[in-house]
Amino acid sequence: MEIRTVAVIGAGTMGAGIAQICAQSGWKTNLYDAFPDGLERGMNNIFSFWDKGIARGKTTEQQKLEWSANLSFHEDIAEAISNADLVIEAVPEIMKLKQDVFQEIEKNSPPHSILATNTSGLPIGEIAE
Repeated sequence: MEIRTVAVIGAGTMGAGIAQICAQSGWKTNLYDAFPDGLERGMNNIFSFWDKGIARGKTTEQQKLEWSANLSFHEDIAEAISNADLVIEAVPEIMKLKQDVFQEIEKNSPPHSILATNTSGLPIGEIAE
């Protein structure tokens, strides 16, 4: 299966970074956060990173425009994942939160979607319960 669209759930430090790399890699990337302020912070972090790269001569304004075209921001999880080939969960390391998020993902993602977590310390089997 070819990955064309990625949805990243959670726009914190890790989620925004994952979304940034996905957009830079050429994938259509939907970034979602349950909190509008969190989504705005994630968006600002991505654009700030790109602007710093331009200032240091590491990237160009044209690249930023191309990457930006791959990136969209969502306050509705169902909308963010409705066309995703890959859904990456990147919410805080709270078991109940991750379980609730995965229930929403499973309910709203296309049948072909690959579901992934960015957890660093929680048992994946428990998240799936």
